[in-house]
Amino acid sequence: TRLKSSLPNFIEAATPKNLYISQDHPNQTFCYDEVIACQTVLEGEHQVSPDTLSFKQAIDNQSFNTLHLSVHGIADLNNPLNSGLFFNKSQLSILEIQALKFQANLVVLSACESNLAQTEGADEILAFERAFMIAGANNIISTFDTVDAGKITFFMQDFYGEVRDGVNLSKAYQRSVINTIDKSSNEWMLFRFMGV
Repeated sequence: TRLKSSLPNFIEAATPKNLYISQDHPNQTFCYDEVIACQTVLEGEHQVSPDTLSFKQAIDNQSFNTLHLSVHGIADLNNPLNSGLFFNKSQLSILEIQALKFQANLVVLSACESNLAQTEGADEILAFERAFMIAGANNIISTFDTVDAGKITFFMQDFYGEVRDGVNLSKAYQRSVINTIDKSSNEWMLFRFMGV
């Protein structure tokens, strides 16, 4: 892993924190509301509608337990490397994501339009996952399809509740999937967990 041997369990380290990013302000879209709902379960800082430069500065050489991005994504079907995430009308490309330098136990990528499954020879979800892992993420939750932040809130709150209670990430993800199914909801199907 990318973690130093002195930090075998990153989530227990003293310096990492939780950072939530929403690409919008209150009453614009559901991204802001999703972050606020998650913060009620797992506390952390919240950056509202940063541009790409502000986002880069906020995470540069920083350590995070959780880095949650509730932003818009865009998929360039002709050139997947031009795909990226939107921060306040500015785009962060996959190549720029790979160049970031941070450490995070978990990155949650709650971003719309991040699925290129229909594109031959490319998998956009894997491209985003690889980019964030190169940048410093150990575990990633990403999406297979367009995200409706208003509908995925239950899943995310349930997941963060499990994490807050000390459940390891993969088990927390598994439990949240089961809990979502028990609520007769299919929002869990949007997500993919990949980690160490």
